[in-house]
Amino acid sequence: MVDYVQPETYLPEKERLLSIAAPSSISHDEKLQQQTSGNQLRNWDALEIQAAGVCGNGVFAKFDFERGHKIIVERPILSCIHWMLRNGLRTVSQDWMTLPLENQQQMTSYFSRLKDVPIGGKTLLPQHKKVLEKFIEEYGFWDPQRARAHIYLLVSHINHACISCANAEQWTDSSYPHRITVKLVKPVKAGQEIFINYNRKTPFGCALCGPLSFRDRVKAFGCGIFK
Repeated sequence: MVDYVQPETYLPEKERLLSIAAPSSISHDEKLQQQTSGNQLRNWDALEIQAAGVCGNGVFAKFDFERGHKIIVERPILSCIHWMLRNGLRTVSQDWMTLPLENQQQMTSYFSRLKDVPIGGKTLLPQHKKVLEKFIEEYGFWDPQRARAHIYLLVSHINHACISCANAEQWTDSSYPHRITVKLVKPVKAGQEIFINYNRKTPFGCALCGPLSFRDRVKAFGCGIFK
């Protein structure tokens, strides 16, 4: 079996430039006008990561966007075998060690949870491995086959909301490089936070409706105490 190849060095600037490319048939001025009005803006040109109160960080719109706008098309910075399917085949720590140094540096910079995880091929201690496992569990997105979990530098900062409250939806490509797309299902204003439904059980509930009760948190963790 061919081993999975980690993504190449992740450059937000490259993803940004690809995402706002306009048809060559329009003039330079028209292209600038489209970008300024938000019609062609995606990823880092359209959004920014900011503090989001009790939810930690979140993703916020820089401009007004209409319903149906694809605000993110992003490839993962880290991919690993899904934690439910490993069966001892591979661990997140091994995937971490195969990442280019630039990817590790970006992840430890953007995700405070990883700030103490060694980079550059340094030995990972048991506590570092636990941090990585927990991080993937909380921040990862599955591909459609639920075979791999993916971390996205931008999308993994988007907070969860119930279907009624979410203003965007997401889906992940089944084929490599497993890009994720986020499309608005409601119009948003500049400065408004983006919310998606994770389509899986979570221990924290909707960021807008409020946290889960203790009973629901236990259910979300799958402890089996309540049936």
